[in-house]
Amino acid sequence: MGPEVAAAATIGSLALEAGGSILKGQGEKEGQDFMAGQAERAAALGRIKADQTDAGLREELNTTLGMIDVTRAAANTDPLSPTGLAIKANEARISDRSRRTAVSNIQAQADERLVESRYRRRAGEYALLGGYLSAGAKVGKGLGAVKYG
Repeated sequence: MGPEVAAAATIGSLALEAGGSILKGQGEKEGQDFMAGQAERAAALGRIKADQTDAGLREELNTTLGMIDVTRAAANTDPLSPTGLAIKANEARISDRSRRTAVSNIQAQADERLVESRYRRRAGEYALLGGYLSAGAKVGKGLGAVKYG
């Protein structure tokens, strides 16, 4: 085998290695983009769940306050009595605190999923860049070996 054939084989091998590095980086980027999309969808669903939880707990509070009114009316008590108003205010306070806590926890999880999606998109970009840099390094190293080898 002559030096020209050996050089051509080396360059061909370098091209395949470089192409493989680029394809590996592209594959990693696609995988990260897919997982980022999953995280974004999970965050969107989390926001919907937070809104639904908020609405549901508000409805429960309204039902509870209505039941207090009905119970007190059945007992022939004044609907504007300080005791009745204090009971309703306390129930509203407790319910609002529970609702805010539940909704905040769900929103925090959704926020975390958005952070994860941004991380994964960035990781994919770095993987692709790494593939290109690896390909360039292999070609540079190989051409140096062919020229001076």
